[in-house]
Amino acid sequence: MRNEVIQWILLALSFSTSVLIFIFPESELPDFFLSPVVSETTAAPETKAKINQRKVNNPLFTEYTRIGKEYNVDMEFTGVVRAMVPYDRRLHRDSLELELFCEKEKSLDVLLIGDSTMAWGVIPSVIEQRSGLRVGMFAMRSMYLNETSMRTTERLQKYYLKPGGMTLFGFAIWTQLQDPGVVRRGELRKFNQLSDDEFLRFVRERRSSCNVPPEPEEVPEPRTFSRAAFEAYSNELGILRKDLRKSIGRLRETTLARDFRQMIHPSWYTEKLAPAPGTGEKPANAIDKEQPKETDPDSNEFGDYKERISLGGFQFIRWDNQTLTATGPFSIRSIRSTVPPDPGFRPTADHRLNADALRKLSGRKAFIISFYSEHRSYAIQRAIYATLYKDDVELLDLGEMHPEDRSFAMDNEGHPANLGGLEKSLLIAEWLRKNFRNQK
Repeated sequence: MRNEVIQWILLALSFSTSVLIFIFPESELPDFFLSPVVSETTAAPETKAKINQRKVNNPLFTEYTRIGKEYNVDMEFTGVVRAMVPYDRRLHRDSLELELFCEKEKSLDVLLIGDSTMAWGVIPSVIEQRSGLRVGMFAMRSMYLNETSMRTTERLQKYYLKPGGMTLFGFAIWTQLQDPGVVRRGELRKFNQLSDDEFLRFVRERRSSCNVPPEPEEVPEPRTFSRAAFEAYSNELGILRKDLRKSIGRLRETTLARDFRQMIHPSWYTEKLAPAPGTGEKPANAIDKEQPKETDPDSNEFGDYKERISLGGFQFIRWDNQTLTATGPFSIRSIRSTVPPDPGFRPTADHRLNADALRKLSGRKAFIISFYSEHRSYAIQRAIYATLYKDDVELLDLGEMHPEDRSFAMDNEGHPANLGGLEKSLLIAEWLRKNFRNQK
């Protein structure tokens, strides 16, 4: 009896609403039935302020925003960060969670490929804003420039780069001298072994899990009152509840919502509620009277929040699942250098095989010489480029672009630290502004 009354009430409300919406002109509808139209550009700052309740805890944020204003780059997204201590195991486990996999097929102008000298500090969003190009990055600690990694790079190029796009390679000296078939990271080895169909399935499923609006062709429109429509409705409710939990805390599904879902199609709802025979388990959608207090669902995604992160201690900070920035009291500083290539450099056979794999990749390519704290590293990297890549690959030499009167923080393994990653990103963007549209 109770369910029948609810059904009649819902039907009456649906009918009256339909009459108002479809018969009356929009200008004469009561305000109750109209949603205010707010443009994304005007609503975004207020929305961010309401959703993001955490205080700014990035110890570099003041300097980030100061430098950003000089170059007309918005650095607000770096305000709230998570921190990881050095040698945290999570530093090795997130290579296939990169933001690159949230990009649409054939959507990138520039693809960044590299080891930790690229992954630690470089900020693709800064390069995008400053260059006006769409940029994605596939870079991680201990990724080698060798035949195996270049096969993965070729696959990423074909899927993500626009026609005429460019790939930038940034690798330390030692990661270019490895065996052509070696892959140090297990998840990268598995990724490289995917078939073409498995790769397509991976990138599409990975994109579907990202917090990005799907493209029209990616999500088929479910038929009204179909099971797909029912499941889509249920998923939307789940997403809404998750978002609301972040801002207002615990939230339960109402009795009315459950009754409405059951009324749409009782058998589908029953299937979801029924436990497996003989398991004695509770129904999947059953709600306990006493639910444990939920923790932040993103608390362990890529680090932990701290109330205050000090530059007096060494840690990694990150604001997304992409850029890692080493912060702390680093004493090593980068230098500008224009020394010539080392005349004594002799590439090994493995080195030549790895370089050949890079040179054979299609499209425009550029070899990045990163920041260093001594002239010798610049000389060796320039010798590697002159010996192996000069005829087929363009050169992006940050040592020559490095300001004469400034230096940037680094650790003892050649990674940019503190403000060094931002400065490196700005110089890469400047090179792209001058060279991207100039065909070699």
